[in-house]
Formats: sequence, C-alpha cells, structure tokens
Amino acid sequence: MSTAGRQIETSDPQAMSRFASFVGALPGPRTGMTYSTEQIVSRLRSCCSLREHDLGTSFCDSRPLWRLKKMLVSFQATLVILSWKCRGNESIYMVVNSRAGLIYNLLHVAAARARGFRCILHHHVVNYIEVPDRRMRLLLHIAPRNTQHVMACQRMVDDFNLAYRSTVNALIVPPMVVDCVAPSDVPSDVQSRNELPDAAGQRRGFIVGHLSNLSIDKGLLEIIETFEMVAKNDDSVRLVLAGPCHGASDRRLLDQAIANHGGRIEYRGAVYDDDKVKFFQDIDGFLFPSKIDSWGIVLNESLAYGVPVISVDRACIPCLIAGAGLIVPPDVRFADRASEQIRQWMSDPVSHQIASEAAIRRGKQLESATKAAMQSLAFSIAGKDVPEPGHVDS
Repeated sequence: MSTAGRQIETSDPQAMSRFASFVGALPGPRTGMTYSTEQIVSRLRSCCSLREHDLGTSFCDSRPLWRLKKMLVSFQATLVILSWKCRGNESIYMVVNSRAGLIYNLLHVAAARARGFRCILHHHVVNYIEVPDRRMRLLLHIAPRNTQHVMACQRMVDDFNLAYRSTVNALIVPPMVVDCVAPSDVPSDVQSRNELPDAAGQRRGFIVGHLSNLSIDKGLLEIIETFEMVAKNDDSVRLVLAGPCHGASDRRLLDQAIANHGGRIEYRGAVYDDDKVKFFQDIDGFLFPSKIDSWGIVLNESLAYGVPVISVDRACIPCLIAGAGLIVPPDVRFADRASEQIRQWMSDPVSHQIASEAAIRRGKQLESATKAAMQSLAFSIAGKDVPEPGHVDS
C-alpha cells in the first residue's frame, strides 16, 4: 500500500527542545536510497521532535502513470512545506533527485527557504555531477546560505565543487545496508565457494551474481557479456541475477540471454530477507558495472557477506571497495577485465579466498564508519552537538 502523502510527528520526551522536519520517500519503493533514508529518519526520531511527510510512491507498471503520481505527490509536498511553521532554527532534511526530479527539489527548497528552514540536502546520484545540470545550478542559487550537503565520499564532494565552481558545506555519510546479515555473522575463514560440492556432490563451479533494479543503465549488458566470455571456455560457470526488471528493452535483453544459455543463467526476480541472504550465500563474485550509481548499497551487502566485487571506477565506488575486489578503469572494456579476474579466481582458489576475507574486513570497516557518520548527520539535522569519536550511539 502506498504511503504517499503520509504525515507523522514523532517526539522523544527527552528531546522536545530539538525540532526537525523531513520530506522524502521511505520504503515504499524498495531501493537503496529509501533504505538509507529510513536509517537516518529512524535516528532523527530518537534525538528530536520530528515532523515527517512521506513521498513514497510505489512503482507502477505504467511509467506515465507513475510519473504523474510522483508529480502530484511532489506538488502536494510543496504545499505541505509552505503550511509548516519553522520552529526556531529548524532544519528540513530532503533527498536530492536526478534529471527531471530536480524540478521537485527546486520547489521544495524554495518553499523551505520561504518558511525560514535550514536545508539539509542528501545527494545519492552523480549524473548531475558528471554532466552539470542547470537545474542543480538554480537549486544551489535558491538554497538558504546555511544549507548543508550530504555526500557519500570526499571524491563526490570534490567533483561537485569542481562541476559547479562552488564550495559547499558538506558532510560525508557513506550509505548503510539495512536488511543484511551483520558482518560479524559471516565466518572469517571463508572457503573458496567454487570448490564446494553441490547437492549432487559435484564441484558446483564459479557463480557470478548481480542484484539491482536490472537495466541497461545498471550494466546488464556488460554483465551478460562478462559471463559469456568466461562461459565460452568453462561450462561450469553460472550467472545468477536478482532484482526487478521493469523496462521493456531490459526485459528483452534478459529473456534473450536466458534463452541462449539454458540453465546457466538464473533469474530470481526481486529478493528480500531470507531470499537475499541465500543470493549472497550462493555467489562467488559480484558484478557491478553501473553507469548511474555513485555508490550502490548492494555493494556494502556483498562485502558484508564476504563476496568480492568487480565494479567500475566511478564516483565513490573505488573508496568503497578498497582492495576487496577489482575496479575496472574507465578506458578499459568492463567485460574484458572482469572476465580475466573471474578466470584468475577460478584457477587460483587461494586468491579468491584472500579476496573474500578482504571483503569481510572491508564490510566491517564500513559498518562501523557508517553508523557513526549517520548518527553525526542526525545530530547535525537536529541541531545537537556531535558526540566525540568513540561515543557515538550505535
């Protein structure tokens, strides 16, 4: 059921002197962005009196209908912000959209400024950083001077300032996984899983995986090409894909690949909870050649499960991986380099085990750093003093 337009006010009895507001989408639409937002909102509820307006708009099969619904909900949110009275030096937390969605951010920021709010703008995407957008320039112009921008890594901040010739007040907050097993629950002595037997007692072979909203923009074509290059010389390798696939052209590409390779490509659809756990437990390597993501929360999840990642040199992804896999340079064809790495892991199980153990260590580092950063962000939004390192609530 859609929660679009839902308004809630939550109060911690011990934090009544602190106020904040939130306008954005909560799950609802099950995406990494909404899960990250939910984590921050949850922390805000515990440290201040929070006023919320949920923009959640469940995906519709009809893209024009979904866009219309999003437009109406966003216009309604503008009126809601204009109806709110700013309570002292109150901040309003919003997530920045991309492309045409920036128009809605412009309306919300303008309304917030008119009502005297301080704006906290959380940036998750980089398309308007890689290609400067006049709508983002206008947003920077109309945003209150004390606006704070939240980004996933220092590289993203630097690229943003370069693209817009600005020096924004930035806070770095890496995204956090939500419905994922804690890194401490993954055994530290990871065995190279492609050496394990399957249910029939046979060597099961190397399994490559990918989980996202499957699309060409997310790298679906490069993933299939990588699999085909490895499978050409090894009939034990398999590809497991998971996540919704809404686009007609994306679905045709997926169906054709499955038809071409029989049972060696498995599509599991959308996976959550136990199904997501099983997905990560089943795979040996995770491919992420996305053309649009700045980070990808699914990468945190992959590392937490001890699954090394092969991804592209884009935005914050190299900072995230940090040696727990492979980063393919932009001037190298992804399928060529990724297939080479997979073959190397297959021929040298010890190297794959080392990469898996590095993934677990990195997953634990990210878990700790992100919890502290998200709590600092919540305190900043609520206007509270940020606790000293080592005293951040988990």
